[in-house]
Amino acid sequence: MKAFFASILLLITIAIICYPLYIVWQGLTSEMPMYGRIIMVVLGLFLCWLVKPISVLTGKDLKF
Repeated sequence: MKAFFASILLLITIAIICYPLYIVWQGLTSEMPMYGRIIMVVLGLFLCWLVKPISVLTGKDLKF
């Protein structure tokens, strides 16, 4: 049972780390109106600033 909860928490953590990067990618590549794409990129960059996914993935404290 502990392994089940640990794996669920691991998947949730991976989703929280990768979601801001996904929003930025969708903002750059989607077929939306220009303002929608700009909002998605800005929102994704704001979430990247909050979560700092690159720092988490690399294990280094990268401050921008």
